Amino acid sequence: MKYYLMNSNPLWQYTLEDVLRAIDERLDAREREAHETKKANDKSEDVMVIGYKAAAEALECSMPTIGRRMASGAWDGAFYRDGGRIIFNISEIKRRIQAYRGRRGRNN
Repeated sequence: MKYYLMNSNPLWQYTLEDVLRAIDERLDAREREAHETKKANDKSEDVMVIGYKAAAEALECSMPTIGRRMASGAWDGAFYRDGGRIIFNISEIKRRIQAYRGRRGRNN
């Protein structure tokens, strides 16, 4: 029975260096796949909080500031109303804040 790596050569014709290189390439490919999967999962794991007070604590600002930003429309789509409750997507709000600061040339 013949064993093949990448080419059509039998395994016994490869040097130890070739075998180790093939193993390293496969491990690198697995690490890249894991990293891409993690990036995809990071987008889906949003932080959600319920209410003005929880949003103010999570964003480290005051409750009136939360109300002003909601009224201005800056966070449209980043919060949802469910009956009497308001659910804030903190991850999306932080992304929008960073994008806004980036346009203004501020680092933080």
